[in-house]
Amino acid sequence: KTKEERKMSERRRLKVYLAGYMSGSCLYDCVKWRVDVRQHYENWKGAGIPYPIDFLDPFNGPELESIDSEGFKSSVPANAIFDGDLMSVKECDLVVANVSTFGHKRPMIGTFCEIGWCTAMQKPFIVIAPDDGAKIIAENHPFLGKASAVFGSVKEFLDSKQLNYFYKRINGANYKIDLEKLKNKEHING
Repeated sequence: KTKEERKMSERRRLKVYLAGYMSGSCLYDCVKWRVDVRQHYENWKGAGIPYPIDFLDPFNGPELESIDSEGFKSSVPANAIFDGDLMSVKECDLVVANVSTFGHKRPMIGTFCEIGWCTAMQKPFIVIAPDDGAKIIAENHPFLGKASAVFGSVKEFLDSKQLNYFYKRINGANYKIDLEKLKNKEHING
């Protein structure tokens, strides 16, 4: 193992559940944003090793190959989908919920249940709301307003480095703080 790989293996891994719309009628969109997030975190600090993040995702298994226009229900019983989603929220450290329906009219009841579970379990959640209407709701609704952060796109979320922030919170800081610089800054601003 390289020095970077040893360093990574000594730290606690962050578990992130990727919640969002699940539909066989727009399967590509439902899967693509999740793949984009996972791929973004495959190269930690340019060292060629993945970030210490485990992504929990309903599309992680071989069932993905058998989904049809009915969605997961074509190969997995509805109660198993519910139980698997609940298990994933219980297991994770935080949830990233994409509230886009990708232009489809069927409501995303499951995703909103998962957000409710986060609140009940006191787990942080981040909302990606790609259209203006969803973003306004996400920023102002009493339940979604509990989100740690709201982003207008997957790219905006990734550029924000929010998962890096949460990872550092559970693994401690490894940088030196220049107290003199802070004292001077406080004096200037104060």
